[in-house]
Amino acid sequence: MRSITAGSRQAPEEMNMTTVTNTADRSGRAALLLAGCLVAGVLAAAWVACGARYERARQDILDARRAEMGAWVSGTREAVELWADAQEKLVKRISTSELYRMFAQDVQALGGGVEKAVNEADREGTILPEDAASLAEQVPFMRGALLDFMNYNGLSDVRIVNGEGRTLLSAMTQPAPLDSEAAALVGKAVKAGEFLFGSVRAGRDGLQLDVADPMSAYLAGGGEDGAVAAVFVRIPVTGRLAQFLARDRQDDAARPWLLQRSGDGWTALGTDAAHSGPVVSLPLDAAGNMEFGRRVGVDGKSAVYSLGVSASGPNWEIILEIPAAVVDARLRGMAWMIYGIGALASAGVVLLAALLWWVLISRRNEALARHFQQLYSVIDRQKRLLDSVNASLEVGLAMIDADGAVQMANRVFSELAADEGENAPDAAGRSLLSLFDVKTGALLVEAVRGVLQSGRTDTVELRMREGDVGERLLRVSLFPPYRGDGERGESRPGVVAIFQDITEFRRRSEQRQRQQANVMLALVRAIESVDPYLAGHSQKVAGLADLVGGQMGMDRASREGLRIAAALSQIGKLFIPRELLHKTGNLTPEERAEIMRAPEYAHDLLKDIDFGQPVAEAVYDMYEKLDGKGYPRGLSGESIPLASRVLGAVNTFCAMISPRSHREGLRREDAMDRLRKEPGFDPAVVEALDNVLRTPEGMSALLGG
Repeated sequence: MRSITAGSRQAPEEMNMTTVTNTADRSGRAALLLAGCLVAGVLAAAWVACGARYERARQDILDARRAEMGAWVSGTREAVELWADAQEKLVKRISTSELYRMFAQDVQALGGGVEKAVNEADREGTILPEDAASLAEQVPFMRGALLDFMNYNGLSDVRIVNGEGRTLLSAMTQPAPLDSEAAALVGKAVKAGEFLFGSVRAGRDGLQLDVADPMSAYLAGGGEDGAVAAVFVRIPVTGRLAQFLARDRQDDAARPWLLQRSGDGWTALGTDAAHSGPVVSLPLDAAGNMEFGRRVGVDGKSAVYSLGVSASGPNWEIILEIPAAVVDARLRGMAWMIYGIGALASAGVVLLAALLWWVLISRRNEALARHFQQLYSVIDRQKRLLDSVNASLEVGLAMIDADGAVQMANRVFSELAADEGENAPDAAGRSLLSLFDVKTGALLVEAVRGVLQSGRTDTVELRMREGDVGERLLRVSLFPPYRGDGERGESRPGVVAIFQDITEFRRRSEQRQRQQANVMLALVRAIESVDPYLAGHSQKVAGLADLVGGQMGMDRASREGLRIAAALSQIGKLFIPRELLHKTGNLTPEERAEIMRAPEYAHDLLKDIDFGQPVAEAVYDMYEKLDGKGYPRGLSGESIPLASRVLGAVNTFCAMISPRSHREGLRREDAMDRLRKEPGFDPAVVEALDNVLRTPEGMSALLGG
């Protein structure tokens, strides 16, 4: 009986087990289906989210490229248009001259091709008609003036030509006849009555640009009636084109182009084979500009991202191209990073779904579920580590304790610590003194302890293998440790260090500084060539201004900016007519207003150059006065920058003690007395200048040392 009872009790338990098992199987299949749907939904959502994030990142990258390229082409266009405007003003000195207009009208009035005989009147044996004799007497003087104008301004040819292309007067005694293209340019200018630029062509002295400006008839009553001839000028542009194409660009891979219209197409202007030759067509809009976009390059071969603008005047097209491979590589790297992070996040969600599925199937899988949870945590930590590595690619990372021992390091740090020709050492567990030379290691250990003591971030620069050909410069950023809750800890066992190799960056920076110095030297020479009385003036002002800046407590960077501003302080006079600078008598109000525009000209020329200091502003405001009676803006008091106040006082002092065409230079003491009495100058600056002049360094700077 006992055994039968026992058997009857076991049957329901087996049935319950079967029922539970079947229920568990059905629940497991339902959970599996639910998990599958969840995984599919997560993957789809991740794909859409990654696509949207990538599209935003892609647009940001392209917008940044567009802004960089747009800044370059706009700056170059401004430089081209400024240069073209200067050339037009230069030519109009001849075309608006009453003397040359009357001569051209009189020669044209003779008719019959007599202009050749008038030009050759100074040659032996030339017989002139009676009515041309007076004109022939003017030829030697007018030709000499044209020759001086041509040589002084570095031109290849200057002549006055009638509408048929015949030369009425030339700077050369036996000028060659104009070719058909030049004659057509002159005829078009005379007919249209406006200044015209021709095409850049290869000539005897390299690339040259022809320009023509019509000369209106000069009547006895002083009126003007139509154009009787034109001034034809040939300008060498090889060096100028090279300067336009060599303007500094943020991306070394970018390629600049300067194009001119050639029939139905375009021709590239340049000084080497890579930047010259015919171009079939350009995708320009109605305004002559080319929108930023991906297309075939100007060379017709490679794919590029390009942007172009049209420069008025010579009607050149300025284009900047970046190889598409450079931008596409950046986009691919961004896509890999975004979709990689999305894949990791999706994998984490999938693992979490799998964990849920195992929990719903049976409690017997709790151990496996814990394993999956641990695996998910590991993947999450690895994802965060991957994010940090992605954010610090190509930099050395290390955790260093207070004794200088490396607790953890990545591959790049080990490579930076390796000597040339050696394999990268296993940096973990080693001391900085064993990885680097004694001097470098000791400096690092001292910096680590300083960060631990102060709790503030610090940065040091290290020179490795100093004096060697393979010398490298490292920038090391040190960060203090934190507690797990985000607060700084009382004890600081170590710091996180980021090592960056900035050797190439520093080399390029020094090269850019040398180039800037050469440009400054060329500008100073150009300034001094305008007025012989300015020779050595800029150097003298720069030396004294630097010393006065030191007296006023200016830091090293500000003093360097002050020196640059002083050296370029007279650059605006390049755009002032030379006769005004040399005039010995009183200036008319109009002439004085033109000379007072020198700061404006200087500011327009310097404002787009990155000197690292406000050089353009200092030059622009150097003629402002404390009492508000200066120019060009009428500033007063502390609203005038300190650098401008220093420049104003030192420039005025150097001008007073230097002789000019209309006066002798003052004694130093008399010049200082005048500065003290003048209410427009800062008394503190004047006092600092007086102190400087009492030192050997000040006297040396005063003498141009």
